[in-house]
Amino acid sequence: MLKKPWKRLMTVGIVVAVMLTGTAGLAQVQPPTKHTVRAGDTLYMIARRYNVSMDELVQLNDIRNPNSLSIGMELVITEAQRFHVVARGDTLYRLAQRYDTDVDTLVRANDITNPNFLRLGMNLVIPGDTREGADTTVASTSTAANSAEETTSTPSQATMHTVIRGDTLWGLGRRYGTNPQAIAAASGIAVTSMLRIGQQLVIPSGGDTAPRVGAEAIPWSQVSRLFTVGMSARVTDVGTGLQFSVVRRGGTHHADCEPRTAADSAIMNRIWGGWSWERRAIVVEVGDYRIAASMHSMPHGQQGITNNNFPGHFCLHFLDSRTHGSAYTNSGLPRACSQHQSCVREAVGK
Repeated sequence: MLKKPWKRLMTVGIVVAVMLTGTAGLAQVQPPTKHTVRAGDTLYMIARRYNVSMDELVQLNDIRNPNSLSIGMELVITEAQRFHVVARGDTLYRLAQRYDTDVDTLVRANDITNPNFLRLGMNLVIPGDTREGADTTVASTSTAANSAEETTSTPSQATMHTVIRGDTLWGLGRRYGTNPQAIAAASGIAVTSMLRIGQQLVIPSGGDTAPRVGAEAIPWSQVSRLFTVGMSARVTDVGTGLQFSVVRRGGTHHADCEPRTAADSAIMNRIWGGWSWERRAIVVEVGDYRIAASMHSMPHGQQGITNNNFPGHFCLHFLDSRTHGSAYTNSGLPRACSQHQSCVREAVGK
């Protein structure tokens, strides 16, 4: 016997309603994210790809030497996490009671700016037990009639932010309408610092600290693999904004480079007012990377490009790079140059 049309419509409606609300009010476990190391992978590249910090990867995977990864090695990127899908009537207080935690913990774990408003369908991270058999299927018992709302909070005064997994100064700068340098200065940390989960940061108000695409202070051990021998790069002088192209010729403790053409040499000469050992803050563009760096313009040593009007090569330094040693230090051992490192810090965010 055929069902009446109105009965068929009602059945379809019920099915659709279940599909739309079937996950609301439920806790679900997201399995850990993992990455298998491939040829050419570095810890910095993996951290950048998954938007996590190198420190987190080191701690999660008990890595003893961050500069040495084995091909085929399986890295845990994020641990298993438990989520709750916000349903009508949910509040942080009720969820805290249900999952045996507290409101402050939920606020920190989810970076919530206004604890009084939740959005329907929002995924909340629930800190705690993610083992099999933990509470992952209990339906919400909330029955409040008023729907939850979402509000956007734009800080007009300094705001405190508790660092959670995946936070970076760059991402927080974009989120709060400021920049990495302003956050670092307000929080009393270096702009090159690695953030720690649970760390308290001061977020200054917006205004004249509008976000911008900034250069990153990438360690030399990683830059050496990004900017390989024979590659060209675009260099921007922070002080003048003038740009020129360079080619990496070699270098173990830093990059030995030459201007690519005679025109590039002329621009360098204009910036320094003649060949000079003066260190200047620069930004080096290699592929999609903008890297904070430092350089002088004094030609020395061997020359590889013969028609660029530059009789030798110059030194280009990055975070944690070192000098040749004997020409700069009494001990004759390579070491970091404080002037170069100061210029690297100056170039961050430019």
